[in-house]
Amino acid sequence: MNLDNITQIERYKNLIKFLDKNFKEDINIEKIEEISHYSYRNINRIFQFLQHETIGKHIKRIRLEKAAEYLKYSNQQVSDIALNVGFSDIASFSKAFKKRLRCI
Repeated sequence: MNLDNITQIERYKNLIKFLDKNFKEDINIEKIEEISHYSYRNINRIFQFLQHETIGKHIKRIRLEKAAEYLKYSNQQVSDIALNVGFSDIASFSKAFKKRLRCI
């Protein structure tokens, strides 16, 4: 992968900033393509090369890391935290969180 072009680097940086800022939201393919100016297939390939994870896994990891922070440093209920970081239900959050803890 060759990102010598400053425009390509800026597009990639803009996508990273967008994902990190909007991780709580439902981020769709069209929005990713709009931000990056690449097809989803191409930007996901570039992203995976540079980040060693897909865009979807990146978003999920950020959500779980934020959830861990909230669990540690707040008095919020687990269900509130799950919803706050972008999980639609407790079961999927619980399963993802347990799986992530096993990987650490």
